[in-house]
Amino acid sequence: MPVTEYEVLQAKTTRNAAHEIFRTQKDLVKADLDAAGIGERIKARVTDEGRHIVHEASDTASEHPQVFKIGAIALGALVLHKPVLGALGAILGIGHSDDD
Repeated sequence: MPVTEYEVLQAKTTRNAAHEIFRTQKDLVKADLDAAGIGERIKARVTDEGRHIVHEASDTASEHPQVFKIGAIALGALVLHKPVLGALGAILGIGHSDDD
């Protein structure tokens, strides 16, 4: 079945309208990119991601307080194990001597 001149004109009109929408959206994106440099966009992204992570951590900690406490104790033990063991060694007289 042959395509009529009217159908061709309708297709061109639809195509031109879609192309105009695309160009408008492209111009909006370019304007947004020009308004905020790469540093500003990275800063905004990191800030948003950080807020999301803090929110998720807060929700998890409030839902599972025992796990949070155990994690805090484990982290404290990891950070403080050498000073605590050194102090115990000094108190009990165990460990390295300075008589080298």
